[in-house]
Amino acid sequence: TGATLIIDGGILTNLCGESWEGIEVWGDASQPQLTANNSPQGVLKMQNCAVIENAHDAVRLWKGGDYYSTGCVVQARNSTFRNNSRDVEFISYKNFKPADPSLEIDNISSFDSCAFVTDASLHGNMNLRPHITMWDVHGVKIFGNTLRRLISSLNSDNWERLV
Repeated sequence: TGATLIIDGGILTNLCGESWEGIEVWGDASQPQLTANNSPQGVLKMQNCAVIENAHDAVRLWKGGDYYSTGCVVQARNSTFRNNSRDVEFISYKNFKPADPSLEIDNISSFDSCAFVTDASLHGNMNLRPHITMWDVHGVKIFGNTLRRLISSLNSDNWERLV
């Protein structure tokens, strides 16, 4: 909480062919998101062709099982999420104006010009889930991205459900 992880052109991947758990970004559900540079929340920034690949949950925006750890921020630009079971998981969080906690405002998380890719290199021990899942969040910006599932074994029903 309150820390920032910046992946600037780097690749976070697995070791020795095994999938890994991914990144957990922790927040504080009772605190607002101010800006990514001034936030009491945990922040993940991805930029300059950064890659997260071969993870079960590439980015979890909470500490699993702790619903008070939500509110964290991900801001990804020109980056890639590749061959993850799920790329990003958002859990319930209401952002608010610090001067008026009763006024909900947009989440400051964003995905700009990113690629979300699943291809034949996906590890066989991973369950395929949607690229991004959101539960009870508002205003996450998603624009100019590419979502691709390049696995020939998926039928059209699975494709619609997973994208």
